[in-house]
Amino acid sequence: MTIDEAFRYFRSRLFEAKVGVPNERSTPEAFGSRYSEIELYDGGFRLVFDGRDSMLTLEISHGPPGARAGWLDLYSAHCANNEFTEIEGQNPGFEETVAYGIELLAPTN
Repeated sequence: MTIDEAFRYFRSRLFEAKVGVPNERSTPEAFGSRYSEIELYDGGFRLVFDGRDSMLTLEISHGPPGARAGWLDLYSAHCANNEFTEIEGQNPGFEETVAYGIELLAPTN
């Protein structure tokens, strides 16, 4: 999956779950780094591409804005040539982790 496809997938899943539209920002001057973040209730969920380290990371945080202790990595993958590859046997994968993060942020039950 490419980095662009991952960001499109993240946005579309948030939209389908009726969570909202994420705030997105890219910094081409910083090695092409970018992020897509949604805040809901007392939590945040974001997809981050660190262009310098070539890492794609899904992170979640709980607590009110301004008082969050930090972000917890739910998923990370090393990227090469604008793509990342799932590691064989890695559980869960990117798509499953996006679904899990959305459920943590906005439970359906």
